[in-house]
Amino acid sequence: MTITLTLHAGNMGDQTTEADYDAWAAFVTDRIDDASGLDVNVEQERFGVCLDRDRVSGADSDERDRVRDALVDLWEAFCATPEAWPAQVAS
Repeated sequence: MTITLTLHAGNMGDQTTEADYDAWAAFVTDRIDDASGLDVNVEQERFGVCLDRDRVSGADSDERDRVRDALVDLWEAFCATPEAWPAQVAS
């Protein structure tokens, strides 16, 4: 079964733009496999759609935890990389 991570922009903050969300999704897509040690397909909810949290499907409990832990680490890395944010690049 394929592990799928479905991202949404709702937990990125009120000032998030669609470009920020797309940059975050690209950042995750490029790094989630290495960060989690799993083969993960990344999908995006439409911008503006808010879920309770990002969804991980097609995974057992341990794999879900690994994907979620990796996502937290990637968020910290993304936030620490100003050039990853389109608004920062445009400034």
